[in-house]
Amino acid sequence: MAEIDQFTTVSDPASLLKNSFLLELYAYWNTCRGDKQVLDRSDIDPMSIPTLLPHLYITDVLPDGEFRVRLIGTHLVERLGQDTTGLTISEIITGTYLNYVHSFLQAAVDSRTPVFCESNFFIPGKDYHRVKRLILPMTHGGEEIAFLLIGQEFLDWNNGDTTKYRTILDEARHKGVERVLIKP
Repeated sequence: MAEIDQFTTVSDPASLLKNSFLLELYAYWNTCRGDKQVLDRSDIDPMSIPTLLPHLYITDVLPDGEFRVRLIGTHLVERLGQDTTGLTISEIITGTYLNYVHSFLQAAVDSRTPVFCESNFFIPGKDYHRVKRLILPMTHGGEEIAFLLIGQEFLDWNNGDTTKYRTILDEARHKGVERVLIKP
């Protein structure tokens, strides 16, 4: 199980994505890119992946090192409780978690390869969640990484009952602990 600040770049994420729609997303990205190192945004046909769309983000890679949400899927809006379209990552989250998110997004840009991560996060006024993400770099008619295609899967802890984990994480946060490793 990954700690909150761990992620990995992967050349073949199939072993990490067992029983996940993220494997389908990776296969789509990989097929569409063909023999190119990175997929170009023009290679994507949203009509060919309708079941994936509700679980996807597309972010713009901005020149100042920031990332802006260009598109967010309906399932993500529902789970997060807000539509973050047009907002930068820094406008959505803060603190240590912001640094973590920036680090894995930037890793996808710098490495030009898929990045996989799994982490916990808290949505204020909602609940703690565990998520898996697959971050896939994309160009826009050139060589520079212009967009990130991100699939995000929410994992249900204990069949959706997060009470046990919420208690552990609340206690840790109260004590000033920034990272917690939970093995469900």
